[in-house]
Amino acid sequence: MNVEWLHHTGFNVSDMEQSLRFYRDLLGLEVTTDIIFEGEIFEQMTSLKDPRARIVFLGNGDSRHLIELIQFLKPIGDPTVSPALNSVGWTHLGVRVDDVEEFYNRLSKLGVKFVNPPAIRSDAIYPRPQKFCLMKDPDGNVIELAIQAQT
Repeated sequence: MNVEWLHHTGFNVSDMEQSLRFYRDLLGLEVTTDIIFEGEIFEQMTSLKDPRARIVFLGNGDSRHLIELIQFLKPIGDPTVSPALNSVGWTHLGVRVDDVEEFYNRLSKLGVKFVNPPAIRSDAIYPRPQKFCLMKDPDGNVIELAIQAQT
């Protein structure tokens, strides 16, 4: 029994179009799937009565790891408070980028909220990030943008 690879990370979102403007338009990810999911199998998966959701998968083209955005259309979920960065459980998704400073500067000007400006770790050894910053998506999920130290 082996885990073969990490396929996707899912986020429940409040507004799909707003989330697509963030992940597709600002981060440059491409939509690979955009469907309405409902029926018996979805009910079995969620244990919800008659659920219906719009599900969009996005990636960078290599199909190795995708982001799954899920907007429940029925039943609509309650908004939650984003956990503190030191909370136990889910806190962030790490994304490797080509230029942390460029992402930070461009996205800051467009109103994206960042937790911190790019930080540099001069003693970083691969695979640890050498430069990184944290930002928030429209629903408050934290995304870490990082350049990893060279091998």
